[in-house]
Parts: sequence; structure tokens; C-alpha cells
Amino acid sequence: MPLLAALLQDEAARLRVRKEQKPGINVDKSTTDHYSAGMEKTERFLRFFGTIGALGKQIQKFKAFYMEEQGLKGSDLPVLLALDAHPQGLRPEEICELIQADKALVSRSLKNLKGHELVLKDPGSVYKARLYLTAKGKELTEYLEKEAANIFEQAHLAIDQQQWESFYDFCHSLTSQIELELAERQHQKALEESSEKKES
Repeated sequence: MPLLAALLQDEAARLRVRKEQKPGINVDKSTTDHYSAGMEKTERFLRFFGTIGALGKQIQKFKAFYMEEQGLKGSDLPVLLALDAHPQGLRPEEICELIQADKALVSRSLKNLKGHELVLKDPGSVYKARLYLTAKGKELTEYLEKEAANIFEQAHLAIDQQQWESFYDFCHSLTSQIELELAERQHQKALEESSEKKES
């Protein structure tokens, strides 16, 4: 059991014991049920954010460890992987879409990778030129993919393929839902601010 989840369960058990030991206090069952449901949601949220945060931290460490020894940044790795997966070349906006990164971040990574002679712009086109890995870039990316595969495959063996597919589906669904909710809230906020300005 993850440490965070164990600590949360211990804390929940401690709170239940404290409530049971308090004499002379009658609490309505609906109130306790609502409290318990709230605690369960809180524990679930904390466990989720703790787990995702820990995973993200280790991924960043992995990228930094292997990229810094090449004089590169961790944010350059997804760009290399995207270009390696598309030997026909990619435009900058296509890279942004594939790795879900901001245009400015991808632009900085491409500049850095070109400076290290890992990425080459198609000399035959000027407008929306495609970018490719150089021979040096392909060699480095193959090495990085091999190192990542060694780690990933060990974790992948822990659960079956169907569970992995469910995990990926969940991540995609959650990402889409968060994006949708934030867009709606931002739209609502913009409407409220516009309304306030008109009233003033």
C-alpha cells in the first residue's frame, strides 16, 4: 500500500476512535454519513494527487538524468520521441499537438536540439517547414528509448494489458473532463467580469 494512502487510513481510523470515545454526544446519522462520505472523497483526492505527483516527479527525474548528461533539458525528450515516431517529419504545431505542450516550450526545445545538431529543418520548404531527426538525433533517441523501455517494461509486467488499457482510458477521460470543466468555468468567469464592467 502506498505510504500516503496508509497514512490517510490511519488518520481516518484515529478520527473515528476519537468520535466514539466522546461521551454524551448524540450525532444524527445523516450527519455522520455525510461526514464519512466527505472524508472518503478527501482521501481519494489526496491519494490521487499524491500518486500522480509522485509519478510526475520521478518522470522529471528520469528526463533530467538522461538529458542533462547530453547537455539537454528534460523538456527536449518528448520532442525527440515525437520526431522519432514520425520519420516523415513534423511541423512545430504538430509536435505541440502530439506532446500536448505549449508552442513557446516546443520552440525553445527545437532551437536547443538544432543547436546540438539533433534536429534538422527541411531545407526545401520555407513556410511551415517540417523538422526531422539527424543521424545523431536518431542515435541519441534510440539510446533514450532503450533506457526508458527497461524501466517501463518492468512496471508493465506488474499488471496485465487490459488493466493498462483501462488506466490509459481513465487518464484520457480525466484529462478531457478537466479541460472541459476549466473551459466552462473560465467562460463563466469572463461573462461575470464582463457583466460587472457593464454595471459599473
